[in-house]
Parts: sequence; C-alpha cells; structure tokens
Amino acid sequence: MKASARQPVKDREGLWAAILERALDPIVLLDASGTVRMANLAALRLAGLTELPPDGVALDPFIHPDSRERVRRDIEHVLATGEDLKGEHRLLTSQGDLWMEALACRLEFDGETWLLVTCRDVTERQLAMQEGARLMRAIEQSAEITMITDADGAIEYVNPAFERVTGYSRAEALGRNPRFLKSGRHDEPFYRKMWQAISSGKVWMGHFFNRRKDGEIYEEDASISPVFDATGRIVNYVAVKRDVTHERQLEAQLQDAQRMESIGRLASGVAHEFKNSLQVIRGFADLLIEEAPAGSRLRADAEEIRLATDQASGIARQLLMFARSDAAVYHPLDMNALIGAQRDLLRPLIGEDIVLRLDLAADAWPACANEGQIKQVLTNLVLNARDALPRGGHLTISTANIVFAAEDIPPGSDLREGAFVCMAVADDGIGLSKEVRAHLFEPFYTTKALARGSGLGLSVTYGIVRQHGGWINVYSEVDCGSVFKVYLPALPTEEQLACWRAAQKTPTVRARVLLVEDEDSLRALAGRTMRQSGCDVEEAATMEEAWRLSCRDMDRFDAVVVDLILPDGNGAELVERMRGYRPKLPILVTTGYTDAESRYPALRSAQCRMLFKPYPVWTLVQALAEEIGCGPQ
Repeated sequence: MKASARQPVKDREGLWAAILERALDPIVLLDASGTVRMANLAALRLAGLTELPPDGVALDPFIHPDSRERVRRDIEHVLATGEDLKGEHRLLTSQGDLWMEALACRLEFDGETWLLVTCRDVTERQLAMQEGARLMRAIEQSAEITMITDADGAIEYVNPAFERVTGYSRAEALGRNPRFLKSGRHDEPFYRKMWQAISSGKVWMGHFFNRRKDGEIYEEDASISPVFDATGRIVNYVAVKRDVTHERQLEAQLQDAQRMESIGRLASGVAHEFKNSLQVIRGFADLLIEEAPAGSRLRADAEEIRLATDQASGIARQLLMFARSDAAVYHPLDMNALIGAQRDLLRPLIGEDIVLRLDLAADAWPACANEGQIKQVLTNLVLNARDALPRGGHLTISTANIVFAAEDIPPGSDLREGAFVCMAVADDGIGLSKEVRAHLFEPFYTTKALARGSGLGLSVTYGIVRQHGGWINVYSEVDCGSVFKVYLPALPTEEQLACWRAAQKTPTVRARVLLVEDEDSLRALAGRTMRQSGCDVEEAATMEEAWRLSCRDMDRFDAVVVDLILPDGNGAELVERMRGYRPKLPILVTTGYTDAESRYPALRSAQCRMLFKPYPVWTLVQALAEEIGCGPQ
C-alpha cells in the first residue's frame, strides 16, 4: 500500500497565526506611532496582560528609563530607513527588570507601515557581561599587578599596574614570557619548583626579585594560579603581584635601627663591666708602682700597664657615649662660634695638602647641645673626611637653619618636625659604596688599615647626635666624595621663627615641569607638592627616561627639576645636554652635596639653582617660581 501524500494546509494564515501566538519568544506588532497593536501570548505574559485593549497599548511604560531614548531612536530609524535593527534593551515586566535582545523590521501591509519586533530574554548574559566589566574595571584600576598568560607562559594580558611598576608598556609585554623580568637573583631550581607547582594544578605563592625596564631591582609578593577549562585542562595562568620594594626598605631601616639599639645596649653592658675590670687592673698597677724601686724593670712594666689601662678606659668611655649611657647637660650653643674656635685646632689634624673652608650661615640659630660632645662630633667627622682624602683635596664645614613640617617628611625617613641647625662636613675624596654606608655607624666597623683606627669614631658620633634628639644624613658615592649632615634641635627666638615662617609662602606656579628623581618616596613627595601648587608634572626615574621625555620636544617643559645622582649617570650630564638645546631652560638641581658646583664644573658653568637635601617642600616650589620668573623662556 502506498503511503498517502501529505495533504496541503488549507488555512496557512491560521497556521502562521497559531505559530506566532504560541512562540516562546515575545513578538509584538507596532504601528507607525509606536503603539503595540498585536502581541503573542509570551509578550502578553511579559506585560502582565491577558489581552490587548482594542486601541492597543503604549510601549513606553514597559521600557526602563535608561533605555527609552535609545528605543525611540531605533524605532524611528527602522521606520524611516527600512533597515532591520538588533539591539539589547532593558524592560520593565511583570517578571521584573529584564534585558531583552530585540530584532525589529519594517512591514508594509494594506497601505500601512508596521514594525515587527521579536524579543529574546538575555538577562543572564547581560548580567554576566556587566559582572565581567566590573571585574575588568577592578583589575584595570587595581594597585596590584595582574598578569594572565597562556598555558605555555606567553603573556596575554597585563593591567596598568604592571606598566607602572615595571616600566614596560602593555604592547612591549604581550606575547613575551615573563622571564624577561628576571633579575638574576633567583637560581634555576627556584623557577623550576614554581613551574612544577602551577603546571600540576596547584597555586604557587612566593617572593620575586625582578628587574624594571630601567634596570632597577624591585621586590614583589606573588600568587600564581592555574585556570582550567570545562574538561579540567589548564588553559591559562593568572598572577597577582604586589610591589613591596618600599615596604622591604622600611623593614630594613627598622631592622637597622633595632640592630643599632641592640648594639648600643650590648656596648653599654660591655663597657660597664670592662671599666670595672680596668679599675682593678689600674689599682694593682698603682700599688706596684708605689712599691717598686724607681728605675726598676718592675716599675717600668707597671707603668706600661697603667698607660694601656688608661687607653682602654678611653675606648670604654666612647662605647658608653655611643650607647647614650653617659648623662650630658645641654645649653644653647652657638654653632658658628664653636666651629670658628675649633678651626685652628683642626688645621694641624688634617695636614697641609687639604684645603679647609668654612661656609657658615650668618644667622645660624643656637643649638640645644652639649658643647664638649659636639666638639667631639665635629672632630670625628673632620678626621673621617681627612682619611677619605689620602692625596689631599677640599674639606668644607657649613651651617644652615632649617624647619621641617609634617608634609616635608617622606615615609621611612629620619626627618622630624621642628627647627634644626644643620652642621655639614663635606669632602671631595674617595667616597663610600652602598655596602659601606649600610654599616657606617656600627661600632668597630672600619675601612681603614689595621691599627689605623678603632672603628668607634662614627659610631660615637651617631650615638651623640641621637642622644641630642637629632640625626645624621650621609650622601656619598664612590669617587664622588661624601657629605655628613648633622641635624641638631635648634633654639630660635620667636622673632627668628616668625621671619622664617613669613618666607614660607608657597606661590602658585602654572608651569610644565619635568621631575627627575630616582628615589620613589622623594619623587612622589616633590611631584605632589608641585601639582598642588598648580604645576603640570611629568616624572622620570633615570637619565634615559628623562631624555626620552624631553628630546621629543624640548620646548614642552617650562622647567626641569633634576637630582644630581641618578642610577645611569649624574644630573650634571643631563643639565649639559639640555642646555645645549635650550640655553635658557630653567633647571633646578637637588642634591645632598653642599659643594656640588665645585665637584661638577658643568653645574657651575650652567649656573643652575641648587636645592640641598633634605629640604622643606615649600622651598622647592618657591625656588621653581623664582627660576621660571628670572628670565625669558
């Protein structure tokens, strides 16, 4: 038997009407005015209606206010052009606030223009997209580095924090393996262990030493997690890293302070016990001297014992001074007068091949200090400078008044609020390496040849200054000499302080400034200060970076603020290059060297304004305003 042929549908229009009526997606028909004239069951349920009124319903009440204007524009566009249009809109429905993907097309029927709109619920997709967008904004604006790589380690994404910390742009990083950041501080087993952990599906947490684009080492705490697809296969790795360089520096400073405090307590205990033993030795030596015949061998030996005991007592006294165990009386002390009186006594100590110069502030405030101890501080620093000048050179002693406010103090600094007198001892000798500077004030630490020093001079100086409530700043580089700046609490009169405060008016400076400073905390402090005064500031941490910013258009900056000592050279070289292009470009050089112009002839010939570290932040803006206003640009 043959199968019977399918019978043709007699009422096609009725079938189509039934299909539209029962379609799961909402379907509506609008007239040219935007009124809903027809709607299927899905659309009616969405609107909370059982049937449409004879005159239809307005569309606006069902559109969320955020989408109404766009819906109106879309309707006008489709009716005017006849183009089909797809879009996602937010609706107010009986089921709540929903997102619908709508497809609209124009129909011409029986001489009238209609708009057919088919909708589909995409709320879940829209919410997921919004959540993804929020997550992306959070990652983009996070202070912590976020890096995503593929399963082989090639970088697919880095956020702006990566660019800020490493100095590499996103374009420079994409497609590369993170190994280009290696510092050389970790061995291969370190990386192999990390890779074994993450490739086996585990989360790895650890600490990196990495290298920025400018060559500087930075530290970061990192967490690296594998990302799995639906089958459980690793498809990506996500690294979240935090730059902890500054925190580690602060920790190191705290540890140094605690170590010095511990050494001080140890030195105090040792010195007291030592003095007791020396007292016994000295007493029996005195008895032997009294009883031994004059000119005898025994008497001569006993006198040698007493002499050695006296020398050892001197070392014990220095240890106690370092440990701040000896009480001292403080009075107002004229620092200029003290230095002037000591000049003739210091002259024979330093030798004829060293030129001694005094640069004393005429209005130096009195310090709250013990005269005898400050004389010892000055003598120790001068002797230290002499030893740094084995072939002769220049030694300068200077004084200056300075007041520090809370906003002048970078994080982790020894600086304190208040009025201080600064006594600086500068030499143009052999200088000190970073490693030597780290141990400079430790007792018995010395770089001198055996038997040339006890290693207590600078540690005693440190102890005395701290006992006075002051601190010491050291500026030194190998072959660049050294500057030791001692800050002692000052006792200015109310009138002197009033004059000082009157000069602290921070001007408004509308200028484009290039700031070149390698220390992050100082660069942040100076940049913030200048911006608050009205400056537009661009920052650089190295000579290379500064030159790249300026050489594109030397006229784009109104002034330059540059540190003298930079990781890849010195500011004097940068000044010379910039002045070669713009001879009248205002340049302000910041430095800890009080005799910088004599060290760097380029600065003297360029006639740059010098600002000596540490400085109150208002002086930076004031000096900048004066330099910008001192001549044509």
